[in-house]
Amino acid sequence: MNFSLTLVLFLFLLPSFGVVFHYGESIVFYGGIIYFLFISKWAQSYKNRTSFFNKYLIVIFITALISVLTSKNISPSYYGLINLIFIFVLLDLILRHVKAEMVYRYLLYSTLLYSTIFFLNKIGLIPLTKDSYGDNFILQIWGHSYLAELLVFPIVALLYQLISGQKVYPYRKLINYFILIFLVICLFLTHARSALITILISFTYLNITLLKSTKLKILFCTIAALSTLYVFFMLSQNTLKSTDGSRLEYWSEAYQAFINRPLFGQGPNNFFYINKIYQSKAFTNTNYAHSSILDFLSTYGLVFTGLFFTLIFSALVYQKKHSPLNFILGFAGISNSLYEASWNSLGIFCISLIFIFYDYPKLYTINKSNPKMISILKYLLLIFFLSKTLSDLAFVDKNYSLSISLDPFNTNPRLALIDQGIYLKSNSLIFGNHFYSYKRLVNNQTPQPSNLQYFNKIIDLNPKESISEYTKLSSYFYQNKDFDGLKHVLDKAFKYIDISQISLNHTIDIAKVSYSAGIDYWHNSNFDLSIDYLKKAAYFSQGWSHFQIELANAYWHTGQKDLAIKQLALECQKFPKSVFHCQQYLDTYQNNLPEPGNLNMVKEIESINPKFIY
Repeated sequence: MNFSLTLVLFLFLLPSFGVVFHYGESIVFYGGIIYFLFISKWAQSYKNRTSFFNKYLIVIFITALISVLTSKNISPSYYGLINLIFIFVLLDLILRHVKAEMVYRYLLYSTLLYSTIFFLNKIGLIPLTKDSYGDNFILQIWGHSYLAELLVFPIVALLYQLISGQKVYPYRKLINYFILIFLVICLFLTHARSALITILISFTYLNITLLKSTKLKILFCTIAALSTLYVFFMLSQNTLKSTDGSRLEYWSEAYQAFINRPLFGQGPNNFFYINKIYQSKAFTNTNYAHSSILDFLSTYGLVFTGLFFTLIFSALVYQKKHSPLNFILGFAGISNSLYEASWNSLGIFCISLIFIFYDYPKLYTINKSNPKMISILKYLLLIFFLSKTLSDLAFVDKNYSLSISLDPFNTNPRLALIDQGIYLKSNSLIFGNHFYSYKRLVNNQTPQPSNLQYFNKIIDLNPKESISEYTKLSSYFYQNKDFDGLKHVLDKAFKYIDISQISLNHTIDIAKVSYSAGIDYWHNSNFDLSIDYLKKAAYFSQGWSHFQIELANAYWHTGQKDLAIKQLALECQKFPKSVFHCQQYLDTYQNNLPEPGNLNMVKEIESINPKFIY
């Protein structure tokens, strides 16, 4: 098997790895690229790198390195940079050693293979098991199959051939139509709305630029638009999907993170951190911005993103003039990445860049190039591969200290030690803002002086979802009569926790703590703080009548009788299950509400059992 064919087969194997590489996939990915890099000097090369290419790579990787060094979590950023280098090396190998025709051909072959497996699984003929990482490529997860990101390219290529009449694939027209219909059916079955939008945009562009008849342009564009809208809203009925797929939320998070650190970003591969810190809605969790530009801006920053996308857009301008097929394929790849996490799949990312940069004269020439930089790079990548692989082997063998020594950035052995209750000091440098590491560290623990900092760190890193940590800390501070700590925790919980997004089972305990503190302050004649805590109790109880009644009692006995009546007569009306009790209480006591902290009321509130709340 010749070098070009092996290289292109390797390229189209990569999308099947998904977004997250597990141990075996990382060996194939890193090892395969290093193998190709070392033997490439004996393979036929069709073009060479320009001096601009070498200088550009140096500048862009220096800016990426600064993003890593200033990252919120260095470990994932380090691997993000390494993965970017490997992808650029693979891209360079393909652009120099593989002809475009071979890429087009094997793009179709591989997509047909994956689509056939997908289709046979859909009709129940081939079973597929879910990946333990939840990162399947063909199997439909998270609302849609990631196969859709690959399907975009051959569908657009076939549309280009059928509309323009220029041959891309050497098959008869009928066969091309059959292949196109099959791929489009598979695309619909993936439930990927973003891919459908990309196909519509590409199809519209091809119609406008290639068809001569105005009537046909209008007809085809109208049919495509109506069909896409119908399928889009039909798929929106899927219970796993919201209308916008939470895109607006993710983009808002990315924008805020970019504004916070505009030049060099929060660090590559750190969107999981961005998502927790900047989310406006709880449980809209993701590791990706679902927009390539916003992802790069928020993680790598403006300097890297500006350099990278300026080159991309200048290359697209060149392709538009000299290679319409490469332009439309590159355009489809980047379009899809603007509203989908397609470029977080390294395989899809690399395929998109191939069409964008193929034969781009700023990067490649027939003149001889300077091989020194790439020679140095391949040995550095080899050292990384050996250290990473040996570290993973030591991890599998449960020799965690050796694993960390071989690769200090490998988080797996560090997390394994955390599960054993060992938190290394170097963790703070390597991944000091890694939310899940702290969650694992205090798993099944109650707060105590030795771990308070970890509970507080969890809340700082995930303020809208950490109801368990808020509850445990508030109970701890109340039991230990640390009212400054209690106020800090409850104020933060009141600010960030949206009770409409969290079950009453999870908020009732913090409501009880707030209530107990409020009654203590009442007995100590600190009425302002008492009312403040009783307000929090009513809020966290999600309108439970007992808490609202006690708040009304406090208002009444501090001379705020209008607020007391309003609490019972109006605020309670917002919670249907509390209406009867509040109205009954108001009718019974009328102008003589008792003080809060009545023994019977305290006992009733203490007896509320979250296990029996539905």
